[in-house]
Order: sequence, then C-alpha cells, then structure tokens
Amino acid sequence: MSASSPGRHLFTGSTPIIKANPYLAGFMWQGAAQGGFHSVHDIYDSKGVMLWSKSQPIDPELMSRLIQRELREPIELCINAHDPVNASAIEAVFKKLCASSPALNSAVAGHERAVLGIFHALTLTPQELLLISLLRCGNQDYLAHSVAVTAIALTLAIELGLEPRLLSALAHAGLLHDVGRLYFPAEPKPDEKERLYDQHPILSALAAVELGKMTHEVGQLIACSHERLDGSGFPLQLKEEQIPPRARILLFAEAICETLLDPDLGLLRAAVSARLVAHEFDSHMANWISAIARAQQDREAEQPMPEQAATIGRRLRQLHAQLSRAVVLLSLTIGESLTARESADAWLQKKINPLMFALRACGVEDALAMGLHMAPESAVEARELEALLAEILSRLARFARYVEWQRFENEFLSTSTMARELLQILATCSTLLHKELASCP
Repeated sequence: MSASSPGRHLFTGSTPIIKANPYLAGFMWQGAAQGGFHSVHDIYDSKGVMLWSKSQPIDPELMSRLIQRELREPIELCINAHDPVNASAIEAVFKKLCASSPALNSAVAGHERAVLGIFHALTLTPQELLLISLLRCGNQDYLAHSVAVTAIALTLAIELGLEPRLLSALAHAGLLHDVGRLYFPAEPKPDEKERLYDQHPILSALAAVELGKMTHEVGQLIACSHERLDGSGFPLQLKEEQIPPRARILLFAEAICETLLDPDLGLLRAAVSARLVAHEFDSHMANWISAIARAQQDREAEQPMPEQAATIGRRLRQLHAQLSRAVVLLSLTIGESLTARESADAWLQKKINPLMFALRACGVEDALAMGLHMAPESAVEARELEALLAEILSRLARFARYVEWQRFENEFLSTSTMARELLQILATCSTLLHKELASCP
C-alpha cells in the first residue's frame, strides 16, 4: 500500500459487498413507516423477476419482503427517500448543536457562516441522501454526531488554511464516516461487537463509494477516520506517512467530538484528549483546541471549586496504583503462553505505558512520589485534573472491551490468568470517576 493512497484496494471490486441485514432492515422499516421511501426504478430479484415498479411508494410490509429477497442490486440503489436529510436539514442540525453545546459553539466560533455555506453548497447524490436519512431514522445521535464531526473538521480545515476547493470531499466524508454502523447486527454476539466496531470505518467507506456513489478520495478519508498518527488507531493501524493530510483533520475531529460535547468538561476534556498521548495527532491541531480551551479557562477563572475536587487527589492516586499493578502484571508473564506474552507486551507498550507517561508529564507521578495529597488549589486546576482522569478512564474502558474481545477470539487468552487479572484491574479503574462512567462510542 503506498503512502499516498491508503485503502485504495478497498474500492476496486465491481460487485458491491454491502449486504442488507436485519439491523439495516430495521432502519429501512422506520423510514417506510413514515412514508419515506419510493422505488427509483423497476426492482428485480437476482433471477430477473420484477418485484416492484419504479416511482412507487414502499410501505413497511413491502420493504420487509424486499429486504429478504436476493435482489439484482442492493436495496439502497433501488430506493430514494421522499423527505431526505437535505442540506437545509443538515444546517438545522448544526445550528441546534451549537445552541445546545457551548463547547462546540466555542470551537467553531468565527467560522459558523463558512461552515453553513459549505453545507448549503454540497451536492448530495440521491444515494448519499438515503444513507444520511437512515442515520436520522435509526438514531438521531448518529446524525448529530456526523454533523458535529463534519463541522469540527471544516472549522479546523479553514483554520489551517485548506483551499476551499478541497473542503467538499472532507464534508462528504464527515457526513458519511459512520454509516457503516447501520450494517451492524441488531444484537451482535459478545465476540463480534468489538470486531465490528473496529471494522466500521472500512464498512462506512465501502458504503459511501459503492452505495453513496462517492469518489475513492472520499472513501479513503472515511477509511482513515479512526486511525492515529502513532499507529494506535484502527482498522489498519496506519501511521503518519500513510495518512493523507485531510484524513488527519477528519480523524482529529472524530477523536475530540464526543469529548467536546461532554456537558461537564467540554473544551477542557477535548484539549486533554488531544495532548494525552504524544504523537497521536498533529501538534498544530492539538494546539488549536488547547488555545480555545485556555481562552475558556481564562473566562471562567473565578468559578467556585467543584464538589468533586475534594476527592480528585485520592482518585488519581488510586488510578496510578492500578496502572502500576497493570505494568507489573504485563511485565511478568512467566507461565503464560507465547500468545499471551506477546499480547501482554503489546498492551503494555501501546495502552498502559502511554497513560503512565501522561500521568508523569502532568506531574501526577512526581506528586505521588513526594507524598503530596494533590489537592487542587483552584477551580481551574480541579477541572484540569478531572478532565485528565475522565479521559484516561474512558480510554481504559475501551481497552477493557478490546481485551474481552481478544479473550473471545483467542483460546490462549481465554484461559490466560494474566488477561483475567488485567480485566479485574480495569474494572476497578472504572469506579474512579465521580459519576457513572459513560460508555465510549
């Protein structure tokens, strides 16, 4: 794979590999129940039998029967939405997000009109409109998340001076970067859930190109949307030189979106996420969100000390103790299988050590070594430490799900004492947030 064209091999097939499944059917039925779909052309099954004529409405019962049949071409290419999520609807979602999220509003401040202009100027194919509309049918959060990621990416691209002609592909990729999640089974088995999530960027890219009729360029941006510059992302573990510049913008926007929308920590949590692990993201992107967060802190300097500040030192000490246990556990794997030892080394180097380094860089480890209680001296410092703790625990929760998946996938890890004890450590870590830890996306 060349550095300039990562993922190009994903889109060379002439026959679409996206297949309808019961989960996607559920989204389709919801749209059909609202009178939302009609046939684009005559619909035939794989044997050439005409099942439905063109330009006719499709109700839920018919949609159910069509989904179950083997069609000449995917159902997504046979239907259109009556009332699709068009550019105006996307603009409305963006405005609503800005109104409800002060942190997002601060991040895009000064560029709202430009972002709205890009949304308004987008030419959306009928198939793209259908896919975006399915995001709305199934779960409003899917659509809101996609619009938020796109708005953040466009804002950052404008800040970085990206040429206007290059913004359209970035916008299409942002809106479609999660459509692969529509093709997840309704209730995936425990041993499938993590694998499916790790593969959803590729599935989204395939859906965008094969069904949404997007360019290979848009598909490549989507395929890279969950990678990291240090190679710790997924699904292909691409590294800096393999990730196109615009894809780095999109993956950064995707990475900070959920933290940016955190109603409690918002910008501060996003800035911590951007800088927590060295070389995950381009430094100038991390600097951008950090500057916005610092400006917000300056405005909130007189805020009272948050209630949870009294326990932040204790919780950070407990976190450090648990991570130290994990370091010892993953370093001493005598009696474990070769597979378990190799996994332990990879987990230590890629997952645990970077978080220990982050605690060290923030002064937490030195304070603990000196026996300091780490009581914050200001509301700003308390919120910074709370954001640090929340981000580390969020990453550990995601890591715990990955370890669980690996235990299902590999018989050597399923019987590994090391893997079992590591999960116990991670479960202990999950109790350290002052509120119930929210699930990672």
